[in-house]
Amino acid sequence: MEKIYLFDVDGTLTPPRRPMTSEFHIFFREWIKKKKVYLVSGSDYDKLQEQLAQEILKTVTGVFGCMGSTFHIGGHSLSRKEFKPTQALLDFLEKKLDHSRYVLRTGNHIEQRTGMVNFSIVGRNALPAERGAYHSYDMQEKERECIAGEINETFSSLEATVGGEISIDIYPKGGDKSQILKHIPLGEYVFFGDKTMPGGNDHALASALESQNHQVYPVSTYKETWDILTKQQTKENI
Repeated sequence: MEKIYLFDVDGTLTPPRRPMTSEFHIFFREWIKKKKVYLVSGSDYDKLQEQLAQEILKTVTGVFGCMGSTFHIGGHSLSRKEFKPTQALLDFLEKKLDHSRYVLRTGNHIEQRTGMVNFSIVGRNALPAERGAYHSYDMQEKERECIAGEINETFSSLEATVGGEISIDIYPKGGDKSQILKHIPLGEYVFFGDKTMPGGNDHALASALESQNHQVYPVSTYKETWDILTKQQTKENI
């Protein structure tokens, strides 16, 4: 079977919420040629355009955004699955925002995307240094993990997972990244993601693939992804 590569974006192909580096862009632009490559992100397509060049977004086989609730090929939208959060969920998130011990608020804390809601205590308007400061706090306090757990216990029809450096992804059950497997060709899948651990937004897809003996690469940075791809390329060329 043909190899089909699946990549998370934020933290896997790019620094968190930052553009792909120019050096990795040059490598990845050439690497994806003549390969089946799908991007699978929690972000919407507009945000992906801030991180990846159009030549990459249009060259890959397809782009799944919002945990797989949107799908683009060649820059054109082919499908989208909507989700409208209940007032009870919105009230719950506002309460968590009010009661968090983390003081800094930068705005855009509850972001409604296609098929999901993204929630952040510090806010998605945070600058890189502010994102890093919250991430360090969260690594110690496990605030996002605790809030996601409370959402999962309180709202039986929803699932919440930790995504990126500062946020939580919330979506209807079954709306995780593994839903993309219904929409891509059968093949020998190879997946790269930085949140493949339980509670992370790559976990459902990683688990589904591992259960079928497909290859999953848990990575911590885009540099690790780059290193693995470089080593694979070297072996193929020998």
